[in-house]
Amino acid sequence: MDKKLLFLLHFYCNIGDNFRILLTKKKQFVILNIVEVGEKMKSNQKGFTLIELLAVIVILAIIALIATPIVLNIINKAKKSAAADSVYGTMEAIKLAYTESLLDTTAKTLPLEVTCTKSGCDKDVKVSGTSPDGILTLDDEGKFTFKASEGEAATVSVNGIACTIEAATQKVTCGA
Repeated sequence: MDKKLLFLLHFYCNIGDNFRILLTKKKQFVILNIVEVGEKMKSNQKGFTLIELLAVIVILAIIALIATPIVLNIINKAKKSAAADSVYGTMEAIKLAYTESLLDTTAKTLPLEVTCTKSGCDKDVKVSGTSPDGILTLDDEGKFTFKASEGEAATVSVNGIACTIEAATQKVTCGA
């Protein structure tokens, strides 16, 4: 019966405004200052400090600084590859147009010089996708040469990316 009484004292017995009687596990009475208990509870609160949050923000900023150039490089490589693919597609379209013309009575003669713009190519060359800006010439050996619409540079341009062709291997290289 004494234990029950002490247990009740733990919850209900106040001594003055700031003190309470508590029963410890060792069955001892302890008088606590409620103000001190409140201060201890405040220090045990869960959450992140400002320094911890700032550390996380700094780490995320460092990761962003590292990742941004990598992502931008991937995007530039994709643009250059797409430009090269557009030029290869146009070259195949020119070969196809020449081959189809051989079946007609109005065969095109080689060298076949085709002028292309963003809106398409002349000489009945049908290009799906983006066509390069410039002049593509198919010679009698089946090899291509490029010439810009403006000037004598051996390049064609696709969406602002300059592309050149290697004469021996017919490999198209776009960008710097």
